[in-house]
Amino acid sequence: MRPGALLLTGVLVMAASPAQAQTSTADGVDAVLRGDYQRAAEILKPIAESWPPRDHVAEFFMATLYESGLGVAADATRACALYGRASVDTSPFGRQAEALWQALLRSRSTEAF
Repeated sequence: MRPGALLLTGVLVMAASPAQAQTSTADGVDAVLRGDYQRAAEILKPIAESWPPRDHVAEFFMATLYESGLGVAADATRACALYGRASVDTSPFGRQAEALWQALLRSRSTEAF
């Protein structure tokens, strides 16, 4: 993801996240934007993996970290799963997650998953 797109996404997150989840998720997004990917993963992973409630923003950013291998070991399968979970959101964020999910699915073989 290009730095400009990541920054724009972060701004959208701040505006679209629920108030209660915003602080923790916002801290994770802030860490991503600062380039502190390990800290971002530490913050976002438990939020993205919680069930319920689901936080599609945390899922999206954690998927991005898994896809790129920033702060965590690269894992296309986890990235795909988290993009898929985030894609159910009807916001522009969810639509972007859907596009990335579909692209990742097309780029991988069935055996890869």
